[in-house]
Amino acid sequence: MQTPTANDLLLAWETALECSPPRRALALLATATAPAAHARMAALPIGVRDERLMRVRQLLFGDTVAALAQCPACGERLDIGFSIDSLCTPAGAPDDEPASYRLQVGGFDIGYRVPTSADLLELPAGDAAAQQAALLRRCVNEVLHDGAAAAAGALPDPVVSALVDAMALADPHATVELPLDCPGCGHGWRSLFDIASFLWREVDAWARRTLHDVHTLACAYGWSEEQILALTSRRRAIYLDMVRL
Repeated sequence: MQTPTANDLLLAWETALECSPPRRALALLATATAPAAHARMAALPIGVRDERLMRVRQLLFGDTVAALAQCPACGERLDIGFSIDSLCTPAGAPDDEPASYRLQVGGFDIGYRVPTSADLLELPAGDAAAQQAALLRRCVNEVLHDGAAAAAGALPDPVVSALVDAMALADPHATVELPLDCPGCGHGWRSLFDIASFLWREVDAWARRTLHDVHTLACAYGWSEEQILALTSRRRAIYLDMVRL
């Protein structure tokens, strides 16, 4: 994995501004991935994709995350901080490759795989239930009921729930939850951390700041965007300080 250049990151941000969240995630991942691997990114399990996005976040903004949360019991806003490393598998651990799984439950024998970005990109617009049904149809490759072939769309609700739980266990990094406690009322809960949307918001804020800085330096010195982005962030900050004196 390589550290994205400022120009590559700005281009990815600009290209993905009007895109769906799954395409934005892939665009950000592509900035730190060798071009030869770009075609395979959409086929990664969501958990593998998100763990790689966490590594991209480390490269861009460091390991420590500072964020806000709101207590669902009393509404108090909390400042929270955590390490990206604490959410990832140890460095050097092999990535999970797409694999097939089987689940036996309630008389059903189900062959399935975990969702990928390619699956999310194909989901129809609609409510969550319709999208879940479409996702299961894509990820379930075989259903046997008491030995006879059956349709994935005919699974009863308890079996669907068991299948969703099995998928979550097979791809644990696809859903990351942070244990939180409210200092005000003592309520404890688990809060979802979606690295794809969190990193996009960070990149969006960075891109807009960077373009403002480019504008300031271009007006002051007549430099091109390419020349300004070629400066290290430290030198760019020093020039900005001098302009603002």
